[in-house]
Amino acid sequence: MQCTSNIDNYVALHINGRHGSGTISDVPSAPDPNPLQQQDIEMFSFDDASKYGKDAMDNMLKSYSALAQGMQTFTTEASDYSKKSYEDNAKVLEQLVAAKSFEKAFEIQSDYAKAAYEGFVAQATKMSEICANTARDAYKPIEAAVTPAAPAAPAAPAKKAA
Repeated sequence: MQCTSNIDNYVALHINGRHGSGTISDVPSAPDPNPLQQQDIEMFSFDDASKYGKDAMDNMLKSYSALAQGMQTFTTEASDYSKKSYEDNAKVLEQLVAAKSFEKAFEIQSDYAKAAYEGFVAQATKMSEICANTARDAYKPIEAAVTPAAPAAPAAPAKKAA
């Protein structure tokens, strides 16, 4: 605490314009009512900073873990779809080679195009859901940390009917 009092006195000397001739003893300082209490507060603040740093690191790791898990799910799903698509293409090619007429080949190709389009739309929907779930899961730890610290937003004023 002595260091803080000396700094306060030094600042007071300079503010009062007596920095050339005055000494620290010229400026009276108020006695500290409870120096131990102030030291406890300073140590508590350091402990808080340490706790917040640990919590931030834990939340970041949880977020990265959720992101990694979501990307793994996305990659597995994309790989499975690619494999299924390749197998379907091979089957259609075999059917086209075995077709006896142009009309039959056209029918095979039309059916395949319809099925491939429907499969692609279903897969794209599934992949977008995986992305949305991954983003939501990765944001949950951050949201949990920010929500208690953020002040509540003021309610919008009610509009009067004209």
